[in-house]
Amino acid sequence: MKKVPKILLSGLEFPEGPRWRNGKLFFSDAVG
Repeated sequence: MKKVPKILLSGLEFPEGPRWRNGKLFFSDAVG
């Protein structure tokens, strides 16, 4: 569960980063 918030934080810190997109996809998959 610690990995979920970490990805969100990374996205907020680097919204222009390409990892944010990958993280969002992963987060969506984990929720679904």
